[in-house]
Amino acid sequence: MNEAEARQAIVGAADRLVRTGVLWKNNHGNISIRIEGTDEALLTGALLDNTRAETLARVRLDGEVVSGYIEPQAMEIVHLHTVVYRHRSDVAAVVHAHSPHATGYAVAGARMPVYTMALARLIFTPIPVTDFGPRGSDLEVASIGRTLDADPAAKALLLRNHGLLAFAPTIDEAVRIVFAVEENAEASMLARSVGSPREVPEDLARAAAKRRDEFAKVGLIRR
Repeated sequence: MNEAEARQAIVGAADRLVRTGVLWKNNHGNISIRIEGTDEALLTGALLDNTRAETLARVRLDGEVVSGYIEPQAMEIVHLHTVVYRHRSDVAAVVHAHSPHATGYAVAGARMPVYTMALARLIFTPIPVTDFGPRGSDLEVASIGRTLDADPAAKALLLRNHGLLAFAPTIDEAVRIVFAVEENAEASMLARSVGSPREVPEDLARAAAKRRDEFAKVGLIRR
């Protein structure tokens, strides 16, 4: 994905996250996409409403702003994104979201098991929780790095007392993970009002994803 395409993809992803109401009412969250063939990424500010292609910042993976601008209070978020790219070469998109129910797990410091089919098709094992650190601080960023190293297959992290970090090879998948994690979190909380939520075993989660892929290979069926 070239830079122009990445800018439009970020705008589309931000609009979808805001429009569907998956975020807290203040629309707090941020999105980045790594620019193909470079050690740079495009990054939004700290709020996702009114995201525009021309206002996105271009940053290096060491955190330096190459072009565009980021508000001073939003500079804290830069390394939340770049640490993922530095630790995971397969990742091309990162979404940080303050989605209410997922953030509830983060505030509780509780890892999130896989409960729903929607999440089982994307993630096979419980979502880990990082240690607490002030937003974007060396403490928080170092904990993200350690957690990624400890779970190299992770596609999402719960930032303790903060929110959700989702990442994937494409922005579309990263956004789907945000929705699936929030659905999983909300469903588990609702389930506790009538019983105990039942975790999807890892082998069956992998089977669900395999079944998804098998149907995808068939392609569009026309009659």
